[in-house]
Amino acid sequence: MSGSDGCDSIVHLTLQVVENYNQEFDITICTGDTLYFLDQAITATGIYIDSLQAQGGCDSIVKIRLTVSDFIRDSIQEILCPGDSIIVGESVYKEVGNYLDTIFAEGCDTIITTRIAVAAGINLDSVQLRLKSSNIGSITPFISGGNGSLNYLWNTGSTDPVLDSIGAGDYTLAIQDALGCTVSYDFLLDETTKTQNDLSLEAAVKVFPNPSRIKTQITMEISGLDPGLYRLELYDLFGRNLQRKIHQHDNSDIMVDRLDSPGTPGIYHIRVSNEKGQFLSHRILVH
Repeated sequence: MSGSDGCDSIVHLTLQVVENYNQEFDITICTGDTLYFLDQAITATGIYIDSLQAQGGCDSIVKIRLTVSDFIRDSIQEILCPGDSIIVGESVYKEVGNYLDTIFAEGCDTIITTRIAVAAGINLDSVQLRLKSSNIGSITPFISGGNGSLNYLWNTGSTDPVLDSIGAGDYTLAIQDALGCTVSYDFLLDETTKTQNDLSLEAAVKVFPNPSRIKTQITMEISGLDPGLYRLELYDLFGRNLQRKIHQHDNSDIMVDRLDSPGTPGIYHIRVSNEKGQFLSHRILVH
């Protein structure tokens, strides 16, 4: 270029290009956490931008895409068999109740709500062990509790509630209800049982009609009983007592009484006992 005096003038220009810094970040935090940006505490999902001046004078843009994630929530509802337990995280539960657990993770924590109920237990209320001098006997357990229908399994393979026509020996009964809860009971039928036969009423029992219809009356004729006070009871296969009445027996040869037939078809047991604790049991079918 020409100067004011006509002479050439040479200009040297040194150009420096300074980079601007545009940075973007994707950040995820959990509910309850805080991100500090732009001199403020951020807790909501959104896009946040800040403009900063770099060392060379150019602006630097920082963009943050923030996602706030909720905790992972889960729930467990469990019905436990008596004596069972459930493990949730590091907690062990076996009692009825509502429980809250936090499972820590690299991401957001998991919050688990656990609701526990405990099923009704299967109980052996009593058992009738009979072993005659001919070494032929029976085991009649009286069961209560459980949930729904009960399944019986003896170590002999029998699935009947009462084990009949057996000899002396060790016997095991496993009972399972509709929820899958299972209990086992062991019984010993031996010479000792013979000496306890005075707990059995030796009498002839006639029950009619058998099978019986629902909601009718069941007539019992029992011969060979001594005079005295007797208790008549009706049990279902779950061992639940459905009826109970007292009968004063006189000197007649036959004791006659009646019970109401249940309103549901099935197999039931009539139990007759005296004041000495002696008893007998008779099975009846209702349809």
